[in-house]
Amino acid sequence: MTSFIYKLAINLFGLGIWVAQFFSTKAKRWRSDRKAFKVEELKKFKNSIWFHCSSLGELEQAFPLIKEFKQKGDSIVVSLFSHSGYDHISNYPEIDFAFLLPLDTKRNAKILLQHFDPALVIWNKNDLWFSMLSEIHRVKIPLIFNAFYLKKNHFLLNPIFSPLRRPLLKAKKIYCLEQKTFDILRNIGFKNITVAGDTRVTRTLNRKNNPQPNPALKLIGQNKKVILLASIYQSDISICQNFIRNNPQYFYFIIPHEVDKSNIQSITSSLNIPLIGLDDIIRNQTDKTNCLVDKIGVLFDLYQWADLVYIGGGFEKGIHNILEACVWGKTVLIGPKHENFWEAEHFIHNNWVHPIDSPETFEKQAKLLLKNEEMAKTVSKELNHFFENYPNPVKNIVEYCHSFLEPDA
Repeated sequence: MTSFIYKLAINLFGLGIWVAQFFSTKAKRWRSDRKAFKVEELKKFKNSIWFHCSSLGELEQAFPLIKEFKQKGDSIVVSLFSHSGYDHISNYPEIDFAFLLPLDTKRNAKILLQHFDPALVIWNKNDLWFSMLSEIHRVKIPLIFNAFYLKKNHFLLNPIFSPLRRPLLKAKKIYCLEQKTFDILRNIGFKNITVAGDTRVTRTLNRKNNPQPNPALKLIGQNKKVILLASIYQSDISICQNFIRNNPQYFYFIIPHEVDKSNIQSITSSLNIPLIGLDDIIRNQTDKTNCLVDKIGVLFDLYQWADLVYIGGGFEKGIHNILEACVWGKTVLIGPKHENFWEAEHFIHNNWVHPIDSPETFEKQAKLLLKNEEMAKTVSKELNHFFENYPNPVKNIVEYCHSFLEPDA
C-alpha cells in the first residue's frame, strides 16, 4: 500500500509538471532540460563519487566533501533536483559532471543505473527519492547520507510509511546533522547512525577565510549604519517598507531572492525610494543612494559591511541561509517560518538571531539592535567563538568512505 501511495504521488507530481509547463517557464524548463540529458554520458564516470543535492544550498553543504574527495583524486558527479544548483555548476570546477535527477520512477532509476556505475553515492541532507535509493541498493552501490535531518513530525516517522525507511536502514552510514535527529532515528531502530554536524558551517567558515573583498565598498558605512535585507520576497517588503521609508538615516542594501527584471521592478515600485545598482555604487563610490543588488553571487561578501541583517523567506516557505550572515558576526532578523532549521533554533536561543512577525516587531527589534552597540559586539564575539569551535567532520567522513571503497574505485 505504501509503495502504491508513493508511486501515485510521483506520477501525480509528474502530471502536474506536464500541465504546468504550458503556464510556467520554470516547469517547462524542468521538463525540457531533463529531456535533453543523455544518460549515456554517465558511462564515462565509472567508479566516480556520486553526490545528490536538492538545490544550491545543499550543493554548498556538500562542497567541503566534494573538495576533499577531489583532492584525493576521485572523479565527482553531482545530480540536482533544482535548477538553482544546476545553473551555478560552473562555479564548482571540482565537479566533473552534473545532471538533473529524473522523475523518481522505478523505470527511470533502472535506466540511470544501467548506464552509471559509481563507486559510492553520497545523498546530501534528506531529499528522499525512494525509487532511486532502492535501485542503488539493489545494484549494491554503497550509500552514505550526509547532514541528515529529521523533525519529530516527519512523515517517515509515521508507522504507515515505515516501509519507505528500508533504503535508509540499508545505508552504510547516516551522518546526522544534530543530536535530535540521531535520537529520533535511534528510537525507531536505526543502528547505522552517527552525529557529524553540518558541513555548511565548514563551507561558510572556509568562504569567510577566503573573502572576495571590494575596496570600493569600504566607503559604505563610514557615514551611515548599514542595513542589509537579503533574499527578499514581496512578503518581506511589506514587513520592512515603512521602516525603510521612515528611517533614511541608514544605508540599505536590498537583495531580492529573484533578480529578474519584473521582480526588481515590483520591489522598486513597492519601496518607492531612490535605488541604484551595485555596479553604480562601486563605480561612483557613493552611499548617498540606497542599493538594490541586481546580480547574483555577491551576497556573501556584502554581509561584512552590514550593521544589521534581515534574511528573507520567513513569510514564505522558510528562511534562507542565516549562517552566511552570522559567520561575519552579524545580528540577524528573520521571519516566523524557521522551525525546520537547527541553526535558527540554536541562534535564537542564544540571542544571536531574532524572529519578527510584523512591521511593528521589525521596527522595534531593528531600532533596539542598531542602538545597542555593546550587544552587537557581544553577539559578534560569541558567533566567532561558535564558528571557530564547531567540529569539522569532513576528513573523518572521507576517510571512512575510502576505507570500504574498492582499490580501483
